[in-house]
Amino acid sequence: MRKRRRGQTSFEVLVPIVIIGILAGISLPAIMSAKYKAKRAHARATIKTLALQLEAYRDQEGSYPPSKGGSAGDPRALVIYLDGIYQNGGPSTPYFDFKRSEVDNQNRFLDRWGGFYYYRNLTQEEARSPGSEKRHLETENRPSFQIWTQAGEADSKKWILYPPITR
Repeated sequence: MRKRRRGQTSFEVLVPIVIIGILAGISLPAIMSAKYKAKRAHARATIKTLALQLEAYRDQEGSYPPSKGGSAGDPRALVIYLDGIYQNGGPSTPYFDFKRSEVDNQNRFLDRWGGFYYYRNLTQEEARSPGSEKRHLETENRPSFQIWTQAGEADSKKWILYPPITR
């Protein structure tokens, strides 16, 4: 009589592990790509919502909120003016309901990459240098503000901007 075999050989164990590894290697880049695209889609939707709230702010207050930082943008202006934090004649009700987990302790609105959403009032820039900015605003039918996030990218061509730059 033959002896009964107990357990499996190392080859029988290794084959399923290799197959699982190959499948994981194939699917992981697709999953990461989908996650990256979802973050970018969320950032675009957030920026469009912020733009609508800035328009509501302008309709109510008569102008867009001021920004500091010049062309570098102001990461705090969005929270300060749209959330009702601004007290000196600022909005009595918030225009945008910021989740406290999305705002750091310096009142900067965080994006999904841990960076910030930046805001720039182009009307202020126009007042400082009435040349090219004014012509830019008059020739193109664009709002006189910009909102952007760096979206975890060092390359500024991959940043998410509103209004988008057409080249």
